[in-house]
Amino acid sequence: MKKMAATTLRTDVLIIGCEGAGARAAIAAHDSGADVLMITKGRFGRSGATITGIADIDVDSRSARDLLGLEGNPADNKDIFFEDILIEGKYLNNQKLIELHVEEAPARLREMMDWGMKPKGLLLSPGHRYPRGVLTAGIEIMRVLKKQVSMRKIKVIEDMMAVDILTKDGAAIGAVTLDLQKGEFFVLSSQATVIATGGGMMVYSIQSAPHELTGDGQAMAYRAGAELVDMEMTQFHPCNFLSPPVWRGIGFPFTIGPAGGMDVWLLNKFGQRFMSKWDPKRMEKTTRDTLSIGIMTEILEGRGSPSGGVYMSLAHLPGNLVDDFLGWFSKGGLIGPNWTYQGFHFSDLMEKVKKGYAMEVTPASHFFMGGIRINEDCETNVTGLYAAGEVAGGTHGANRLSGNALTQVLVQGARVGKVAAELARRTNRSEPEAEQVTKIRERLLRYLQNREGFQPAKLRKELQEVAWKKAGIVRDGSGLKEALDWVKQLKKDKLPQVATRAKEQQYNREWIEAIQLESLSTILEAVATSALLREESRGAHYRKDFTETDDRWLKNIFLKKEGHAMTPAVYPIVATRWKPGQKGYE
Repeated sequence: MKKMAATTLRTDVLIIGCEGAGARAAIAAHDSGADVLMITKGRFGRSGATITGIADIDVDSRSARDLLGLEGNPADNKDIFFEDILIEGKYLNNQKLIELHVEEAPARLREMMDWGMKPKGLLLSPGHRYPRGVLTAGIEIMRVLKKQVSMRKIKVIEDMMAVDILTKDGAAIGAVTLDLQKGEFFVLSSQATVIATGGGMMVYSIQSAPHELTGDGQAMAYRAGAELVDMEMTQFHPCNFLSPPVWRGIGFPFTIGPAGGMDVWLLNKFGQRFMSKWDPKRMEKTTRDTLSIGIMTEILEGRGSPSGGVYMSLAHLPGNLVDDFLGWFSKGGLIGPNWTYQGFHFSDLMEKVKKGYAMEVTPASHFFMGGIRINEDCETNVTGLYAAGEVAGGTHGANRLSGNALTQVLVQGARVGKVAAELARRTNRSEPEAEQVTKIRERLLRYLQNREGFQPAKLRKELQEVAWKKAGIVRDGSGLKEALDWVKQLKKDKLPQVATRAKEQQYNREWIEAIQLESLSTILEAVATSALLREESRGAHYRKDFTETDDRWLKNIFLKKEGHAMTPAVYPIVATRWKPGQKGYE
């Protein structure tokens, strides 16, 4: 087999991930005087999570009125916004990150509007006391950010996948990457490295996220010595289609119902509105974590629909009310005319729904509240390594409020770009060591060199099923132990024996699948390890063997690599305004 020498490229700031957080970081780093190189394993502006958003960006309602010119409520303010994030995050949040979030959101939104983003109104979502969701679309966000990147001397390389962070004397000094088209390895040398690769939703068998979200950033950071935090806190999008396969995971039902405000009913196979057991006051308009847990409990206990979901019904609503809902709701941009959503047309389906047909829906893996542990400057515990956006944990605690993902992207992206550029200015370059690069290349090339072994696609499917059934929405100790034992055996015995049938290096999808399987296995181990340790139910983490919230567990769980072991540790929450045992935010 042909072995290719790794070409070296040098930059001040390396940004891994070209989507919302990465693009905003690149702009900030460039404007702070740094030479910037940004890579993505997809296409800039056409891949990743940000572009898929039928989206809102949160800002306190008063600032939405005073600074953005929207119809915000002056009774709201940044302090109330802070409280709502903390309350719905079940107090697990890093409060320094919330402070950054609420303080800098207005300026970041004003900036996007000055750059050409046109908001379509203000949305009130479950968990928020006031309307805070500035309505837009992911494609619009990326249009604006991509234009700003193109106006600067920022180098962007597409179809390039980061496979490992390079370190020297305990500091990050760049990354080894793989050109997916050519099959060639590159060494990217940098003084500061920013990871902005999003979440790891593809660890589960049903997802609402694009296929790029395989947890590469968390896994690379972990292997480089960075700590992960609260990886048990995985958010599921509550009401998504099960079938047909082309619709699987699409959140149209949630968008028109719980998120959009239409008074839909969720029913089990007996016709019972089961959410009365979980949130009798808010019912179907409760937060995403409670909805997902309620739905999944009905499914697991045998009260679900024939396809393995539950029913969503609008039969109690007059047909003309549903039509009128579309008329005003489509003006906000979340749903298009004739019930279009994310390029799909649901007008025929909605005609059936108005006549009494109930949609079958299920939760889908949607967002990671946990991730790489950072401080308010987006620094990890590894010098020179930063993280921003969904890949970074701590902002949302145990549950993320709707709209806060994109606020996090813009706020942390702008902060990390500036901070990374400042570090690059005062840091001398360290050249990567050939031995470290060689070991990484050899580890990944073995999948091509193995003559016989396990197929990566088959192992990935098995991993997703284990994650869904044993470490998904409804958990217990025995299931989590089974998941942990399974993934440890996978990493020890099966991953080294993965073999691709195709042996060429140029755009070998099977090889990419094998490399991503390493990331997914790390994600599953992290989720199961943390979830097994946390013996309570809090936010998105629901243990049916520990159903109550126990404030002895009002702590963060860190994970760190020690030798070959993933080692957990428990630390006090980062508290500034509210401390455990204190009253006030109820």
